[in-house]
Formats: sequence, structure tokens, C-alpha cells
Amino acid sequence: MRNINLTILLCSIHLLISSIGTSIAKTQYKPQRLYNGQTIWELVKAKEENLDIGLWALIIAKEFDPSVEVQKNLERLDDMVAEINLMLNVSST
Repeated sequence: MRNINLTILLCSIHLLISSIGTSIAKTQYKPQRLYNGQTIWELVKAKEENLDIGLWALIIAKEFDPSVEVQKNLERLDDMVAEINLMLNVSST
């Protein structure tokens, strides 16, 4: 059940960010993909061009469910991205 709730939360956050993504698209995107105990309250201080959607979605999920392992799930997201890129024959640069 937790995986379903986490998936729903991540999808909701993705949709929210997609709807406001035009301002992010205008900046040069250089995400900081490092989890060191950040909380959602630090999100408002983060620079827009440094926002990592996956990282912050997991940080928000952890606020609702403290058992969420942010670093482990970031690695899972990276694995999924690599697999999708292989399926699409996209080189990672």
C-alpha cells in the first residue's frame, strides 16, 4: 500500500511541476542530486535551476511517511531513467 501511495504522490508532484514547468524550462537546469537530510521547509530556499524533481518528491514523501528511504529511491529512479534511455536508444551525456 505504501508503494501505491508513494507512486500517487510522485505522480501528483510531477503533474504539479509540469503545470508550472514553463518557468523552469526557461532556466538552465542543473539539479543538485544530493540528499543530506533536507526537509520540505528547505525547498522554498532552493534555487529554481537546482531543483531535482525526483529528490524533492521523495523528500516530500518522507514528510508523510518517515520510512521512505530517499537515497535508495533516488538510485531506483536513476536505474529507471537508464533503462528508459536504453529503450529509447538515448545516450547519456
